[in-house]
Amino acid sequence: MPRHETFAEDITITPDPIRLGPDGATATVEAVVTGGDKPAGTLAAPGGSLTRLRFAPGSREGVWRATHQFGPHDRSGAWRATVETGRVFTELPFLVSGGAPLGEAYFSEFDVDPRHIAAGEIAVASGRLLIRDGSASLPYGGQLVSITFRAFDPGEGLETGETVTAVPIVWEEIGEAVTEWRSGLFSAEISPPTTGQVRAELIGGRDGETVVGQSVPFTVAAFSRPRIDADITSTSRSTAQVGGRNTACLLHTGTVHRSTGAKVGSGSVRIEYRKPSGHWTPAKGPGRAGRAVGVVSGGVFSVKSELRSRVSWRAEYT
Repeated sequence: MPRHETFAEDITITPDPIRLGPDGATATVEAVVTGGDKPAGTLAAPGGSLTRLRFAPGSREGVWRATHQFGPHDRSGAWRATVETGRVFTELPFLVSGGAPLGEAYFSEFDVDPRHIAAGEIAVASGRLLIRDGSASLPYGGQLVSITFRAFDPGEGLETGETVTAVPIVWEEIGEAVTEWRSGLFSAEISPPTTGQVRAELIGGRDGETVVGQSVPFTVAAFSRPRIDADITSTSRSTAQVGGRNTACLLHTGTVHRSTGAKVGSGSVRIEYRKPSGHWTPAKGPGRAGRAVGVVSGGVFSVKSELRSRVSWRAEYT
């Protein structure tokens, strides 16, 4: 991206997640802009409706702030803030909770396909999120679902003399998805690190509740083969055409080589990210469309991905 081009380096939403009370909630959108021009922006609700953001100068140079008042009956789920600067669009998804329909939320039809993969391969976790209202079950759309993983063995204990200490049950996020508004369906690509269990979780539902689905077993087979390393040498700001408009993204470049040091001539890589204390998750492409994958040619690669802040990045040769 040219240095003189105006773009949003970062967007933050405060608070995050946003919890709706009897009077709704007030949120602040802050954008750090390079180039000096005043940004424009919108908030997109889970159903697709848009609300314009009006930015004003913030507390320091290059920072712009806008506020929005959510109503108590606004739709809960995954919203999206978009900031437009110099014809470049930068997007940030965020969660609004507290306005769920009456009834009990639950997961249905959850599964992982396939349930048996080789180390480094990708599977798809999918299911449906519903609201039980009396005898009826209604789709619960627009909700952010976390796909979590826990390694075996769930009931194992550690014996220390005559004392038995239970192994902590730690579920870590390995993927996320947003439920479709009309059906409640969701799916996410995952790559569990080892054999264990996978389940779906709804975090921040009505009144901040957490809804947990039934887990399914998952097997990762480790095969002996020469190690191939894909190293990201640089990650920089860039843009990509998504839906006919310039969308801000990240450009990852690097090299692929065998454990002996020899370069790999051809193949493909996928970009993954990891939140603090989380597992590696396959990244989406620019604008969260498709997967962040690219071709290896002459031992080098160049792949564009979605924007994410405060995460670690890596490339995996496939």
